[in-house]
Amino acid sequence: MVNDVDVFYEPTDNVIASAIPTLTSITDPAGKGVICGYVGGVTAGALATKGIDYYKLGVQTGNMAADIFEGKKLATMPIETAHDLTVVINKKNAEKIGPDDSCGCVKRCDHRRVTSNRHKEELSYLSSARNAATS
Repeated sequence: MVNDVDVFYEPTDNVIASAIPTLTSITDPAGKGVICGYVGGVTAGALATKGIDYYKLGVQTGNMAADIFEGKKLATMPIETAHDLTVVINKKNAEKIGPDDSCGCVKRCDHRRVTSNRHKEELSYLSSARNAATS
C-alpha cells in the first residue's frame, strides 16, 4: 500500500497516534509523508500538521468553563470548535524524505526546539502561522 499513495493522513485517532513511530518506520524509507491532525503527532515523527494544539484547546475550554462559573447560561453559549490551529513541519523528517518544497515553506520557517518524553524532534513553525496567530 505504501507505494500506492502520495501521503498518509492520520486524524486524531488514539490507536494510530500511539503507532506513529511504527507507521513512519514504513513511510519514511518509501519517501512518503504522514500528515496528522494534531501537533503531538509531529513530535512523534509525522511530517506536518495544521491541527489541534491540545494545550491551546484546553485554554479555550477553560475560558468556556469560567464563563459558566461566572453565570453565563449554557443554553446561550455558542458551540465552539478549536479556534487556533497550529501549522507545524518536522524539518528533520522533511529533509529526510524530501517532499516537494517548491513553495519554500520548509526553508522559510522559524525553528524552535520542542521535546517530548518519547522523542526529541526539531519542529518548524511556519512564519505565516505565527504571524496569523498574533494578528
